[in-house]
Amino acid sequence: MLAGLGIQGIQDRPGGDPAGLEALLLQIAAGEHSALEELYHRTRGAVYAMALSLLKNAHDAQDITQDTF
Repeated sequence: MLAGLGIQGIQDRPGGDPAGLEALLLQIAAGEHSALEELYHRTRGAVYAMALSLLKNAHDAQDITQDTF
């Protein structure tokens, strides 16, 4: 499922257990709020870093990171 979303090589990143992240996504889809919290803690740094690398503006990257979650 994650590969279908274009997420490749995620096992090499912090918190990047693909099966664990996919399980969290399934839990989120089932309405489990604690799973969203866990996903946020495991991936927020990577999401922010990607946004910052694309936008070159810390404030905008923070906004996009927040909007993502």
